[in-house]
Amino acid sequence: QFWVHNSGQRLSIRLRDQNSSLRKDFTGLTWFPIDPAYRVEATYTAFDTPKIVDVASLVGDSDKTPIPGLVKFTLKGQAYALEPFAEPEAPQFWFVFRDLTSQKETYPAARFLHAPAPVNGKMVLDFNKAVNPPCAYNPYTTCPLPTEQNRLRTRIEAGEKYESKK
Repeated sequence: QFWVHNSGQRLSIRLRDQNSSLRKDFTGLTWFPIDPAYRVEATYTAFDTPKIVDVASLVGDSDKTPIPGLVKFTLKGQAYALEPFAEPEAPQFWFVFRDLTSQKETYPAARFLHAPAPVNGKMVLDFNKAVNPPCAYNPYTTCPLPTEQNRLRTRIEAGEKYESKK
């Protein structure tokens, strides 16, 4: 299968090979043990108008991306904030983040977290559901990198781990 993909200002072709050894030899994912401490209540504050940021990708492209507001939460007694991307086709937010588990335990570039959109300014972030992006498994995909705000100076020992194939 193949389809056209927009990456920054470039169009590219994505290919899915059902006979790929990557798919056929896949042995499963590894995860941190589920920890309720990483399921946190958060407060969303919308900006008056979305902030437009250049979000870089792993391959050097960048996309102008609207950030609708800021999501604040407390984790293990420390306050943090993340910038969400809004999912236009679904009532949810999408977070691209990096933390201090990157490099050795989780994918170095970033992990993704989806969460239901806030209701009355409140929402839940469950980092146990954090996943690796497609570029963790396929060298031909492009993935957004986290904004400076989303580079957390703490360990998020929850969600999907990464085992380098090198």
